Amino acid sequence: MEGPHGTVSASDFPRLAMVSDVVPVRNNAGSLLLYRLLGGWPTDRLTVIRGNSHSHVPGLELPGVRYDELKYTYPRIAHTRLNFHLNFLMRYIIAAYVPEIRKRVERFGAKAILSVAHGHLWLAATVVGKQLGLPVHLICHDDWAEMNSVFRSVAHTTEAAARRPYRAATTRLCISPAMAEDYSRRFGAPCRLLYPTRGDDSPQAKVRLRPPTGAGPVVAYAGAINYIGYAEMVRRMADAAASLGGRVDIYGMTPEIAAARLGTHPALNPLGFFPPVELAERIGSSADVLYCPASFRPEDARAMRNLFPSKLADYTAIGLPIIVAGPTDSSAVRWARDYPGAAVAATDPSVESLMQAIQTATAPGRRETLAEVAVEVGKACFALESGRAVLYSALGMTAAVSGSPSQKGRQWG
Repeated sequence: MEGPHGTVSASDFPRLAMVSDVVPVRNNAGSLLLYRLLGGWPTDRLTVIRGNSHSHVPGLELPGVRYDELKYTYPRIAHTRLNFHLNFLMRYIIAAYVPEIRKRVERFGAKAILSVAHGHLWLAATVVGKQLGLPVHLICHDDWAEMNSVFRSVAHTTEAAARRPYRAATTRLCISPAMAEDYSRRFGAPCRLLYPTRGDDSPQAKVRLRPPTGAGPVVAYAGAINYIGYAEMVRRMADAAASLGGRVDIYGMTPEIAAARLGTHPALNPLGFFPPVELAERIGSSADVLYCPASFRPEDARAMRNLFPSKLADYTAIGLPIIVAGPTDSSAVRWARDYPGAAVAATDPSVESLMQAIQTATAPGRRETLAEVAVEVGKACFALESGRAVLYSALGMTAAVSGSPSQKGRQWG
């Protein structure tokens, strides 16, 4: 079996129990990251214990791996006025399921536990690990404390609820440098950097610049709209592109969803879903620039600093100039600053600033350099072998990690 830096045997992989609401499935965001990271794991040495808080789509799991569902949520509550309070209540309700989780982990003979700080199973996973004397490895993809601060008056209890399991974990893997720094400061325990990775389904990383057409610029946006601030910045980019005689192509949303999230705009062109390889070829043949916006809204400031746009892993494989737009401390802008020449950064939300960014990214000579640097930086940051090396190193699998990939060793705290 091939590891990140050579051949490893099945015995090098510990028997791993994943206890988490976010689990490895070929879907999107954190689930896809896990699917890619754990894709090389021996199937008889991995089991997944997942909650039923998310809908289950059969056929997207890791082939040959056992997935057990733990029915711990209360659907009736979720459809009443108490839904708003459910996250707060579940911090305490989940404790009742620790014995059942422990039984399943013991039955599998696990030597380590992996979880994601999302939902509520991760809270129980750290308790089970402590009871059984097993190392617990935690992946932080979202800011759980911020997402679950339902009541301002008790926000400090949410922070405390996150601090205990976070500190109890043996290792912590954070999706961005800012999150690693922030969590180390807030919770007093070190964190390693684990960027999102590409997978076997990702397009070949290469420059895909089309010849200049003489027409207005075509900007491509691929991904979801998770914040109102994202929608605002996509619409402003549409204004900017239209002012230059161009348009914005939207991928990853049906026209109906795009209209609901973004409204209507003559320069917005929703095109729907395509597999990653086909998406890269379509964008390469029809667009001039890729767009990665953040929210400028004050209430989103911490999220924009800490959360990392996973679309950059795929953008840098497509091989076009990239424009990142966001506050100066947002993770996308920080990435562009850390890797000079990989993207054009717009730190002013105005349409004029976005127009200037388009003109810079499409300038003769500059566009070729931007595309080439983005591809090379993407290989260094988001290669699957680099992500697996970080995970394997955190799990203590020294036999499987023998090199020094770009992410390895970057630790804060």
